[in-house]
Amino acid sequence: MNDKLKPCPFCGGEADVSIGHNGENEELIYVECVSCAGMANMYKYRAEAITAWNARTKDPQVADLQAENKRLEGEIKKLKKDMKDAGLLTEEEFNKWMAEQALKDTANTHINCKSMKK
Repeated sequence: MNDKLKPCPFCGGEADVSIGHNGENEELIYVECVSCAGMANMYKYRAEAITAWNARTKDPQVADLQAENKRLEGEIKKLKKDMKDAGLLTEEEFNKWMAEQALKDTANTHINCKSMKK
């Protein structure tokens, strides 16, 4: 079995295999994006979780997402410099604000994932 995980279908980020538990405390396997926390369903076997994750990824879209993420990272870096140069925010304040935005984005991703499964 090939354990190679395709990039996240939502953000193009790297994915990782994780272990969770159901209501009966049974150990289940799932794949989750380390960037946006997008995730697939839980499975009894690792191979099933990986196969399900990889089936959800559309490679051309992932390349577009990765390019967009890189572009946005550049814009964030520029914004950070501009705000620091203008004395509007310290680097610590900016990083706190960015962390808050990431939490909001993660919550929205989970909501979108649930609605896509219906």
